[in-house]
Amino acid sequence: MTALNSLALSLAKAGHIDEADQLLSEHLALPQSALVPPINITYKLAAKKRIDDAFEWMEQAIEVRDYWLTMLRVEPWFDNLRNDPRFETFMTRAAASGAHTRRRGHQGCCANGPPSTARR
Repeated sequence: MTALNSLALSLAKAGHIDEADQLLSEHLALPQSALVPPINITYKLAAKKRIDDAFEWMEQAIEVRDYWLTMLRVEPWFDNLRNDPRFETFMTRAAASGAHTRRRGHQGCCANGPPSTARR
């Protein structure tokens, strides 16, 4: 996880939503060559309790078979998602996608992800 990711997550968890939103916007503005995994956006949105938006980005993570989908059940970053009724259905679909077979560090880019997510 990059320093930008860590800072955005910490700010969101501490309730500094405006600052976290600014960092999320910066993250989304990175060029496609930066290869920002969709799951990085997901956990930031989950920390900010933007659950619907987080699930949209999780869909993108399935599409690119993001390795970090395997961590959704145990990683504290995703605590806000586990009580949602969509979570178990999503996990079944993630397992069927073969995300766990993708090599770590080779996630897809979110440059073409949901455009409205960070601008709310």
